[in-house]
Amino acid sequence: MSFLKNRSYFSKYALLYLIYNIYTILGGSYVRATNSGAGCGKHWPLCGGKVIPNFYFIHTLIEFSHRISSALVTVGGILLVAWSFYIYEKGNKIRHCSLGVLFFIFLEALLGALLVLLGLVAKNNSNLRLIFMPLHLVTTFLLLATLVITYVWSKNYPSEFHLKNKPIKKSITSLLLLLFISCTGSITALSDTLFRPNYISENFINDIIFSQNILKILRSFHPILAIIISYILIKLLFSIKTYKNQLNEKNYITTNNYFKIFIGLTVIQIVIGFTNIFLLIPVWTQIIHLLTADLIWIYAIFFINSVFFPTTTKIKTLK
Repeated sequence: MSFLKNRSYFSKYALLYLIYNIYTILGGSYVRATNSGAGCGKHWPLCGGKVIPNFYFIHTLIEFSHRISSALVTVGGILLVAWSFYIYEKGNKIRHCSLGVLFFIFLEALLGALLVLLGLVAKNNSNLRLIFMPLHLVTTFLLLATLVITYVWSKNYPSEFHLKNKPIKKSITSLLLLLFISCTGSITALSDTLFRPNYISENFINDIIFSQNILKILRSFHPILAIIISYILIKLLFSIKTYKNQLNEKNYITTNNYFKIFIGLTVIQIVIGFTNIFLLIPVWTQIIHLLTADLIWIYAIFFINSVFFPTTTKIKTLK
């Protein structure tokens, strides 16, 4: 069991756990896109009132499979916390981050349970579900952020944090804008699931002029907002990168690379978004769209972390 004392193995586990969380998030999107949220009825944590349900319907299988993967996320989060407390000393930042991961996992589970118990699944288009969707997404993104930080800091532990002259406001603004546009995307995804368009221009004409449903109206503005906010985000991150480069710190190249990846993912996301519209919202483009959104958020966290925590110390093995 000596490998448990090696912090590099903990770092690798954190990375694998991050990847698995992304897989589970995409699984949740598949549940929503296929209208399988009611596959277990209004039962939670049981499915159809049973531990192992009868799989007469494909929706039950999809929903039950997602619940199993979500349960494994919880188990993995508990293991992450236990391992961090085993190899890191009291007061270590990584201990705090792992606890943050577990907190958001439980919050995610609570929101997921409420969606089922309140019937905010499948064809439900109530205003309450409209509130829950972005709330669910924000919680998911905060979970990913704490998990990314746990991984990065376990790999290269931050030894200092300079607040002076750092572009804090621009960084916070960037993250808030990302959360905002992602929330509008979650509302759009819900609207596309409940009200699939019959032709391309229906999203832009009927939804704005003729529709009285707020979900259909809101989804019409998402593509426009996405382009505008993407431009603002790139400008904000470019100014932060420029500041970083002027400091002549050792890892400014890493920051530049994260910035390039962020731009590339943003361009890809816009292309996928319009492809999604032109193909009349197939499930596979919805999944790719969400995956790219997750990666954009993750690399934004990577980028900002590289700016605020430039000095690191080597990983040590617990003796």
